[in-house]
Amino acid sequence: MAEQQEEEVKKSKKPLLFGALAAVVLGIGGYLVASGTLIPGLLGGSHAPSAETHADPTPAGQAISYVPIEPLMISMTRTTPVRQLRLEAELEVVPGYERHVESQMPKVLDVMNTYLRAIDLADIEDPAVLLRTRLQLLRRVQVTVGEGVVEGLLITKFLIS
Repeated sequence: MAEQQEEEVKKSKKPLLFGALAAVVLGIGGYLVASGTLIPGLLGGSHAPSAETHADPTPAGQAISYVPIEPLMISMTRTTPVRQLRLEAELEVVPGYERHVESQMPKVLDVMNTYLRAIDLADIEDPAVLLRTRLQLLRRVQVTVGEGVVEGLLITKFLIS
């Protein structure tokens, strides 16, 4: 009777061992498939850089127009001595909307001036300020001009003197 129990215990460990081994193999296989290592591009991702990752984000055949913004000179009056912020930028505009954006330029300049005057000099000295400023200004311009018209804001000069 004791021998039968030992045989049953030995037999019951085999399926458990095979089940655990199968789970590990399936887990590794699932990870490789999901990460794109086993079948590249299956889920839209790949570890190897391709020409598509460095391609222009605009759809093929669609060009981007650039509308220059008048240079802005902002006095930072809350500092001693008074310092100046000079900003030059261009707007990436969907082709066909250039005249519309140019007609809205007084509003764009007003929104940009208002935002830049509210910034503290300590904020401007932060290394990440250029990205944050670009995103804040872009969002304000998009709201002012209209959604789907302005694709981006390129800051060509950002100078504090």
